[in-house]
Amino acid sequence: MDPMMGIIGAILVTRWSWHLLKDTSKVLLDEQHQDMEEAVKQAVEDDDAKVSDLHVWAIGPNIHAAIVSVVSHQPESPTVYKERIQAHCQSLVHVTVEPLRCD
Repeated sequence: MDPMMGIIGAILVTRWSWHLLKDTSKVLLDEQHQDMEEAVKQAVEDDDAKVSDLHVWAIGPNIHAAIVSVVSHQPESPTVYKERIQAHCQSLVHVTVEPLRCD
């Protein structure tokens, strides 16, 4: 009976550790958030403004942060871009925007 309980325990621990590894590896390996990146680009880009650098990462379950560099001939304030982004992406709780002037 004891060997059988040991085998059952090993199976349960193996299943638990496999699920834990699958869930945490996405965060540890900085899983790409393509949908979120596209939403940020759509919120910011227009005829003049273009996203030159964008990083999005998870900081919790369904909670993200982003750093965005925007190049424009007439850049707006970071607050304007941040409001646009957060209107499109509610799961972005921390957004840093760097507006750059294009000559």
